[in-house]
Amino acid sequence: MIKNYAHLMIDTVEPGTFQPSAAFEQLNKISGIAEYYNFPFHQTADEYDQHIRLINVFAQSATPEVIRERQTQWHLLTGLNPQLLTLDIQDMVELRHAIHGVASLFNPDDIQFYIDKKRLYRPVADTMRKDFEYAALREEALSNAVWPSIQWVPSPKTLNKIIQQLQPATPSQ
Repeated sequence: MIKNYAHLMIDTVEPGTFQPSAAFEQLNKISGIAEYYNFPFHQTADEYDQHIRLINVFAQSATPEVIRERQTQWHLLTGLNPQLLTLDIQDMVELRHAIHGVASLFNPDDIQFYIDKKRLYRPVADTMRKDFEYAALREEALSNAVWPSIQWVPSPKTLNKIIQQLQPATPSQ
């Protein structure tokens, strides 16, 4: 059974819960935006998020213990969700972002897009052009949304899915 995430976009009182793509999907009555992963020990996304916070997976400092725990968690997640094996993760910071993305129910395209945006080696002109194109695509995706708020960094692929699903029906001729 899928949890109702829609209230989280309106009522931000529930601490430690952050699944904005699932909430957006439910509020706008669309699908294929969030990814509903399998979590270790049959945990829910909320339970898994709380678990990895308790074991310090999101710590800024990458001590040997934190690194081992991130690698262990990633191994567990990819074993349960083979679609995560396509992600290009190059270091421990990116691994932390990927684990957080899974706990937040972001789809693999959105996780990879976020990781790629965080990498610093892209030329500035290319980044500016892509940021402008991205902003226009994001604005178009929100134009027909019931709840016009995207509180995560969706990939262009996800934005196109949103646009396609939220297009107003055209009368048949």
